[in-house]
Amino acid sequence: MVVTALLLAVSASALPDQIFFSAMELDTCPAHRIERSDVSYNFQTVTGVDVTRFENLWGRVEATDPVEPFPGVAGSQPTVDAFTRTGYVAAKFHTPSDIPSGTDGLFKNVSYGSGPALDFSLSPQCGDFSPALGACIEVDAPAADQGMVYWRGANGNAFYCALAPDTDYYANIRLHDPDDAAAGCSSTDCRVTTVSYVAQP
Repeated sequence: MVVTALLLAVSASALPDQIFFSAMELDTCPAHRIERSDVSYNFQTVTGVDVTRFENLWGRVEATDPVEPFPGVAGSQPTVDAFTRTGYVAAKFHTPSDIPSGTDGLFKNVSYGSGPALDFSLSPQCGDFSPALGACIEVDAPAADQGMVYWRGANGNAFYCALAPDTDYYANIRLHDPDDAAAGCSSTDCRVTTVSYVAQP
C-alpha cells in the first residue's frame, strides 16, 4: 500500500518528464562539466535539469512536453540559464540502430538569446573540442543564427558530421571566451540558447 501511494504521488506531480541517472552511471569527463541548470523554453522554465542528457535539452519544445530521445524535436530552443563561464555541457545521446541515411540536422547559436560565442562539437568523447573533429566541430560561433554543426546519418564530408548508427555521442558546448561580455552574461555565468533543426526523409 505504501509503494502504491508513493507511485500515485509521483505520477500526480506536475513536473515535466526528465531522464535521470544514478551516480553509478556517471561518464568519465574532464573537470568542470555542468551537470544541472535551470533550462527555459519560450519563457517557461524547468528547474534543476540534468543537462548531461541530450533529450533533457533538445528533446522538447515546451517546458511541459515529455522528452524525446535523439534526434529530439525539430525547432527545440533550450536556454541553459546558468552556463558557468569556465564550464561546459556534454549532453550524451545514443543514435538509433536504424537511423535513416537521409536524416540530417543542424545546431545554431541564436541571435535573440544575446548570448556569447560558442564552441560546439559532436563527438564520441565527453568534453571533446579537438580540431581533429573536422566537420563535427565549430569554434567561435557567434550568436548570429548561423549553423554551427551540420550532421547526418551517413556519408559525412567536409560539411556534414556523420553519425554512425547505434553509437554513443556527446553534444559538447562551451563559451569560446570565458570573459565574453555578451548581454546574456553575468560575472559568473551566461544564458546560452541553441536551436536544433531536424529533417527526416
